[in-house]
Amino acid sequence: MNTVSQLACSGLGISPIGSPSEAPFHCVKCGGQFPKGTPQMKFEVGANFMDSIALAGRHDPRWECGWCKVLGAKSVLGSTAKAFISATEALPIFKGENRVWVLQNLPTTPFVAVCGDTKCSHQIWRTPITMSRELVHLRLGSRLLTIRMPLVDALAAELSKFEHPFRSYDWNLKDVNSGALRFGVTSPELERLYPHAGPGEWWALLALLSSKTPERPESIHIDPRKLTKDK
Repeated sequence: MNTVSQLACSGLGISPIGSPSEAPFHCVKCGGQFPKGTPQMKFEVGANFMDSIALAGRHDPRWECGWCKVLGAKSVLGSTAKAFISATEALPIFKGENRVWVLQNLPTTPFVAVCGDTKCSHQIWRTPITMSRELVHLRLGSRLLTIRMPLVDALAAELSKFEHPFRSYDWNLKDVNSGALRFGVTSPELERLYPHAGPGEWWALLALLSSKTPERPESIHIDPRKLTKDK
C-alpha cells in the first residue's frame, strides 16, 4: 500500500476500477508510480474541476490510477468528505460527537484525515498520509493543517479550566476570531504554550473542548453497486 488513495480504498473496502495499463505510468492525481498491468483510466475532467493546481503529475496529465478514479465517484466523495481513514476502517466526523471520539481514539497509523468545507470536493488524494499519532495531517478544504497532538493535549488540559475559552467556534476556521481566546482566559501555562499553537491545534481543541459527548461513529460503508453508476 504505497499511495494515499490505495490506503483509503483499503479502509473503505472498495477496489480500483479501470483497465490494466499497457505500460508503467504515474497517476496524475496522487503521483503514484505504477507498473504495467495496474488498473488505470484516462484522465478526463469537466470545466468544474477546480483542483488542477493540486495534481501531483500535472506535467503529464494522461492517466489516473484506478484507486484515485474510484474515490472520485459521487457516492464516495459525499461519504468521505469529513473522515479519518486507516487501512482497516473509515470513520466519518460529520457530527461534533464523532470528531471528539475520533480525536480521543485516533486510528492506527497510517491514516488520512480530511474535513471538506464544500460538497463533494476532492480531498483524499490531495492529503499527505499521517504516519504518527503525535503529528496528524488534516486537510480542511483548501488548507493543509498540522496537528501536534502532545501540544493539543497539554492545551486542552489547561483550557478545560475555563468555560467557553474561545471567541469563535467556527469549525471551518473562517471566522476572523478563529483561535483567539476570550478576555480573561490566561494562565502562566497558557502564556507559555498557546503562542506555539496554530490552526491545526485550534481545530482539534474546538472539538475536544466542545460540550459534545464523545460518540463512536459507524464505519463508512460504500455500496459497490453504486460505483458504476455515479462516476
